[in-house]
Amino acid sequence: MFRLENIAKSFGSQQVLKTINLGITAGDRIGIVGGNASGKSTLINIATGFYRPDCGQIFLENKAITNINRWKFSTLGLVRTFQSSRFQSEIILANQLTLSSSKSSYAVELCKMAGLKHYIYNFPDEIPMPALRKAEVIRSMLLNPRILFLDEPSAGLTNEEIQEFAFFIKQKLSDNVALVLVEHRDEMMRLLVRERYYLNSGILKKQENQFA
Repeated sequence: MFRLENIAKSFGSQQVLKTINLGITAGDRIGIVGGNASGKSTLINIATGFYRPDCGQIFLENKAITNINRWKFSTLGLVRTFQSSRFQSEIILANQLTLSSSKSSYAVELCKMAGLKHYIYNFPDEIPMPALRKAEVIRSMLLNPRILFLDEPSAGLTNEEIQEFAFFIKQKLSDNVALVLVEHRDEMMRLLVRERYYLNSGILKKQENQFA
């Protein structure tokens, strides 16, 4: 369905990604691990159109989409979250979620299931960061993704909250939607992914020792 082919990216003299190849099909549950500044977020940025690769191609259904406008990536179902909140401070959470979907009642339902029912009508500045992380994922799920890229969604969560949040994602993410998870917390990986890739020195390799 989707593939990155011979992707490379540099910033100045620093080459962050070197000849990255990754194929994703419907229903995949993929984890990407690596050290700090190893290029994990850069990889997501390229896969979702926020960065253009220096070389290589991005394909969706065998059609090259490398050079299309950035905003079109999300309309094609390539949806992502960010490590920091992107909510507008002057709009309550409920309105910002329903702006992304006509299913306002479903948005509220998802918030309640994720333990956010006390924050639905609050402004982002009034909501704890762990709760905002969950809300970011919910907003992305409301965009009808074909592939959902999550960039460290467990930041700030306790171990108990990680288990609850991972269970929520597993329950509510359709089997037809592929998941690509960048994450430092092993518990989140263990609960959500079926295969892991390791990014190091700009090279992405599938790990032999996979989760059961």
